[in-house]
Amino acid sequence: MWNFINEVTVKKTRKNHNCQYCGRLILKGSRNILRWWGKFEGEFQNSYACNWCEKHKDDLTDEDTGYIDDFWSCIYNNIFYDIYDKHKECDCPDGGEIDTEFKGDYLIWRCEDCGKEWHKEHMPVSEIL
Repeated sequence: MWNFINEVTVKKTRKNHNCQYCGRLILKGSRNILRWWGKFEGEFQNSYACNWCEKHKDDLTDEDTGYIDDFWSCIYNNIFYDIYDKHKECDCPDGGEIDTEFKGDYLIWRCEDCGKEWHKEHMPVSEIL
């Protein structure tokens, strides 16, 4: 757990950072980015969250321990379970395999076998400059 923590919303980042949750790049000049720092279980930590992950941080963090959960497990099993499960409707044998990838500010859900795009979710890293 946290020994101490400070949190602030950075109006405009001065350099590139990676989101602590999803790992995407937060570019220099990104606006309204959550930054937190402090001492967690004896270790100093300085972290940033993209805009989408900040809005969904309760779904990405274990409420009992304060640890950040595995991002992709949260996406597949909790946040977008219905979309992930929907790929079974694919015409491919055995429903095909789902593949997800980020393209800019979008998470694309696609069947690996036939290439059919099932869903496109807007997940902005930062506010538009």
